[in-house]
Amino acid sequence: MLRHFQIPYLEKEGYVNIRCAWSLGCPSEIKPFDEEGENRVAIHAGGNYKAGFEALFPKMAVPKVVGVSCCAQFAVTKEKIRERKKEDYVRYRKWLLETELEDGISGRVFEYSWHSEFLLPSLLARILARIQLRNSSNSERRRYHQPRFVG
Repeated sequence: MLRHFQIPYLEKEGYVNIRCAWSLGCPSEIKPFDEEGENRVAIHAGGNYKAGFEALFPKMAVPKVVGVSCCAQFAVTKEKIRERKKEDYVRYRKWLLETELEDGISGRVFEYSWHSEFLLPSLLARILARIQLRNSSNSERRRYHQPRFVG
């Protein structure tokens, strides 16, 4: 798989989930608000996801549904990593060391969260730009000189 990995795509995006199996995690593995406090199986993090996400990413809204290919197989550029403050990474480590969750569950919280940390902010900005472009008139488009979304 790594032999065929597209480095230019990673450089453009900054973060790429390289696990291509949709059987675990997709289309909607975790529903944080519906599953809060539940523990349906020993390896499922749904019941603990909301609290974990809030501790790890206090400035981000907890997603209503999490659907991402699991198991923490991803590539990220050093530039994307450095967009975050060191304090963020210190908080992640502290949470891992101090959480009362079993290692498998705390690991799953991370596995279903990396895309939020590395991809979501830039992805949301592109989606919002695209929506704004579609909802504006031609004269407004010329006035604001928005770049064309290429996705």
